Amino acid sequence: MGPVWYPPHNYLLFFGAYLLAGTGYQFFVHGVHGIDTMNAG
Repeated sequence: MGPVWYPPHNYLLFFGAYLLAGTGYQFFVHGVHGIDTMNAG
């Protein structure tokens, strides 16, 4: 289940923020074409 000092909900929040930041970065660098490629893949 993982260490008690590392609550799962904190990990989920961090992971969600990481995904949002990654998507924003992808969009900033590649624009709409990058998003289309990601969706197509």
